[in-house]
Amino acid sequence: MAAILNIQRKTRVVTIVGAVLTAFALSLFAVLFMDTDKAEADTLLGWSGSPGPSRLFEDPGALCSRSNSATTGAIVVQPPQVWARSNYTSGQTVGYRVRLYRTDYQIGAGNWQLIATSPGYTRTAYPNSRASFPSTGFTVNPTGYAMEYYAVVYMYWYNQYGQLTGTTSREVDVYLNNQSGQYQRDSCRM
Repeated sequence: MAAILNIQRKTRVVTIVGAVLTAFALSLFAVLFMDTDKAEADTLLGWSGSPGPSRLFEDPGALCSRSNSATTGAIVVQPPQVWARSNYTSGQTVGYRVRLYRTDYQIGAGNWQLIATSPGYTRTAYPNSRASFPSTGFTVNPTGYAMEYYAVVYMYWYNQYGQLTGTTSREVDVYLNNQSGQYQRDSCRM
């Protein structure tokens, strides 16, 4: 009887030690292989259908600049990273477009207006190779000295017949101001 109890104790100890070592190994993997220093470059706003994997480029998600005359500015949104769904091994058509919103932050946030929509871009992506998209640039004409902008990137997945099968929308969260060289969270102020 004592030998059976001793074996049961050893089995419990081995099980506990195995669980602790597994937890340690997973934690070590997260520290070594995941980039935890970077802030997320985007916020997932929604999805429908069957989209594939996607994300926005790491910091910054967009670049902002204003001319010295302060009458025009530019916002360049980095292209998204979009992959085909795993069952499209021979390639899948994917696409994206950007919508740009503006408000006067001295008057008060919350009165956002859609001011521009980019053309749509389509490319072929694979499960192990993302689509190669161009950046999207907008010329803006700030109506005052306190304009604030943000961009939303819409991504699309199509089946072999050209029918839309999935969508995802992500808001750009990090902007780099080209004049000051500073990062701005959630919007671009000009």
